[in-house]
Amino acid sequence: MQWVLEKTSQRGIRVLVMFWDHATWHKSKMVRNWLRAHNQQVKSSGKGTRLLACLLPKKSPWLNPIEPRWIHAKRKVLEPDKKLTMTELSTRVSEVFQQPVLPWIKDNKNVS
Repeated sequence: MQWVLEKTSQRGIRVLVMFWDHATWHKSKMVRNWLRAHNQQVKSSGKGTRLLACLLPKKSPWLNPIEPRWIHAKRKVLEPDKKLTMTELSTRVSEVFQQPVLPWIKDNKNVS
C-alpha cells in the first residue's frame, strides 16, 4: 500500500477511491483505524493521497466482476504447501489472466 500511496502522491493524486467487497479484512477495526489515521495525517500535513474506501452492496457480484474469475484463478495460482515469492505470484496471476506482468512488478526492488 505504501508504494501505491507514494506513486499517487508523486502524480498529484489527492484522493484514491477504493471499491471493496465485504471481506472481513476490508471491514476490520485494524484497517478502519489505519485508514482514519492515514487520512488525518494527510489532511493535517497537506501532503499525500487520501484513501476513500467504498463498500459495494452485499450480494452484488455484478458490481465486482473479478470475483468469479479470481476464485478460479486462485486455484490455478496458489500452492497449499508453498509460500510464493512476489515474482512467482505476479507471473502466475499474469499468466492466468493472460496479461503482461507490469513493469514495476518485474523489478521487485521497487516493490515492498
